[in-house]
Amino acid sequence: MKTGLRFSCTIGNLAPMTFTVVNFTLDEALSSLFTLSLTLAAPRSDIDTDTLLLQTAQFTVTRDENPQREVKGLVESAVIGTTNRHQTLYHLTVRPEMWLLTLDQDSRIYHQLSVPEILHSLLKQKKLRANMRFNDPHSVREYTTMKRESSYDFFTRLAAEEGIFFWFADDGLHVSDSHLNMRAPDTLIYNPDVTSAIAENVISKWSFGSHMRPESISQKDRNYHNPNYALQHNATDFEAESSTPFHIFESYGRFQKDKEGIPFTQYRLEALRADSKSGQADSNCIRLMPGRIFTLTH
Repeated sequence: MKTGLRFSCTIGNLAPMTFTVVNFTLDEALSSLFTLSLTLAAPRSDIDTDTLLLQTAQFTVTRDENPQREVKGLVESAVIGTTNRHQTLYHLTVRPEMWLLTLDQDSRIYHQLSVPEILHSLLKQKKLRANMRFNDPHSVREYTTMKRESSYDFFTRLAAEEGIFFWFADDGLHVSDSHLNMRAPDTLIYNPDVTSAIAENVISKWSFGSHMRPESISQKDRNYHNPNYALQHNATDFEAESSTPFHIFESYGRFQKDKEGIPFTQYRLEALRADSKSGQADSNCIRLMPGRIFTLTH
């Protein structure tokens, strides 16, 4: 039985043992495309880097032969590095399949569709699968304009307007408007003694604090079918523990009806105050990732 922490990577149709993982970095965040940077070693130096582009890549972390984390994506770039008598280094950058949405640009109008329906259409055009679950109602829009922007920029812009975010898990892309659709790993223990934390998942450093942010916002727009109507909505965070006079006013709220303006304004306030309470931590738990909720105990 093999014990300890092990890292492996398979690329396309190449044999599973073609590459050995030398080192890696993984940068990821909510509503962001992750970047997995790999340095791999191979006993052969004749692998054509062109043939590696857009190949599927699977990076796996195991502990005592138990899978802990899988990252799947497409090879964005491949570079041959140093070669010696025994092995050649290859430097690969892996991005999620959703990254394909960044490679185009278009202008078009969507008629009589809700934002979730448009997001689904954008993914379907690239044959991308996603687990999409929504708790809030999302109104049908008379028209929505995509103007000289990539499918990814259009996707993220619409999602942000209606409080929708996305993340990547072992089973692929997830899109939602509620943290209730996030999953939780095991409870983590706070243990500042990192030397005793080899056999368990812990958080060894922890800090948490408050940050000053505006607590209220007003957004208005104009409906040209009824120009005299006061199309304005306000939102305030009444649960904020601090009191601030700072207020945001937006004269172009991008809505034409009250049923659109009320949630739009609330979503904008939530975005402004998203990091009013935030913290940082160091952990050895590879299962922690954006879109995961965890419980911390002493």
